[in-house]
Amino acid sequence: MEHLELPFRWTRRCRILSCPHGSRYPTPTKPSAFHTEMDSGSIGVQSHIVQLLHTTLPWLSPTGRRVIEAVVASRGALEGADSLAHSVGLANRHQLKRQLGREGLPSLESLCGWLRVLIWLMEWERTGIALSRSALREDRDPAIRFRCVKRTTGYTWGQVQSLGSLWVLLQLMERCQRPPGALASVTVECA
Repeated sequence: MEHLELPFRWTRRCRILSCPHGSRYPTPTKPSAFHTEMDSGSIGVQSHIVQLLHTTLPWLSPTGRRVIEAVVASRGALEGADSLAHSVGLANRHQLKRQLGREGLPSLESLCGWLRVLIWLMEWERTGIALSRSALREDRDPAIRFRCVKRTTGYTWGQVQSLGSLWVLLQLMERCQRPPGALASVTVECA
């Protein structure tokens, strides 16, 4: 498996603006270029995650792969289990739950939580944009994201940042169990 190299770096020069409450936040000097770069980086992170999961979970059926792709494409924020089931060719959420069990994948809620955390962390590693800032950029409440990280991983966002995306990926892989009779598992080498 390829070595993941996702360095922390700033991609644009920032200027400091004051908010009405007196605190100061760095903001990009060219918002349109910044948002375009962040959006393209987000797509790159998502495709990288899908590729990593397909490589590390080789036993997944085409339906299991479509579930992973759909969850990552939605950034872990699904409209509902029924809509996901229909989009991957299953009749309802009950069939989806049984399919996840047969594939050795965790529950949909757990899978979405781990993939959200992995996406956010890899975006932070790639762009250096704070979780709260990316939440505000997407019109989301930052506190919900921080609670999601704590609920999913058991650690705070700062601790998860220290552990890195490889740790999150390994934790997700531990929750995915190869069903009996499936292909041999893949060994992940850490450099």
